Amino acid sequence: VLNASGTVESSQRSAALASSGVVTGRRVSLRQSTGVTPTLDVNLEYQVNLNLERKTGSIEKLILSGQENQKPLLQASLDRPMQLSWGTAQTSIPDSTLKLTLQDFNLQSWRPLLGTNIPNGRVNLQWTLQAQQDGKKLNAKLAGTIQELAATIGTNVLEKSEARFDVDGQLENMQVIRLNPYRVELLIGNQIAASSLGSLRFDLSTSDISLKADSEA
Repeated sequence: VLNASGTVESSQRSAALASSGVVTGRRVSLRQSTGVTPTLDVNLEYQVNLNLERKTGSIEKLILSGQENQKPLLQASLDRPMQLSWGTAQTSIPDSTLKLTLQDFNLQSWRPLLGTNIPNGRVNLQWTLQAQQDGKKLNAKLAGTIQELAATIGTNVLEKSEARFDVDGQLENMQVIRLNPYRVELLIGNQIAASSLGSLRFDLSTSDISLKADSEA
């Protein structure tokens, strides 16, 4: 059962928007021709504001929790309201952080949604998004593992392995994306079998992209 309630308010000739609401789901699952996903209980509370004229926005509240078969799966929350700005106005805004955690996400159980070509494994990750410099810069950090990883790649069979990933990224003035650095490792029997280390810069305004990568196997 999925229930939702919320409000949307508009003012200043639709230049300013505000929305808030609550979404709850109890024993929610998705049935596909390939099977049925695990049962989820979901709770979401949110409050967001957007001012197109001033080129500012804010996430006043974001609380998300999800349980799979009554076990914690997903958590997300803000330590304080997150202010965003992509204009030239100078404001004094405190830094804020959004944290998201995914626990023991079984890829095999979610194949009806993700597709049948994904490998087996259990995903654990933490994603942190921090608004800095008066909301003009976003720092993101993603770190996690895929344990009990098993897959078939061509004629090669991969099993009893683990993948580790660690990515630091920034979005500056809502125009330039940087990944510096990122690192991905594949472990077999607690030994690093392959790794990749690199960086990326992408300018959204010009579509210029720069990628550096070093791989070992």
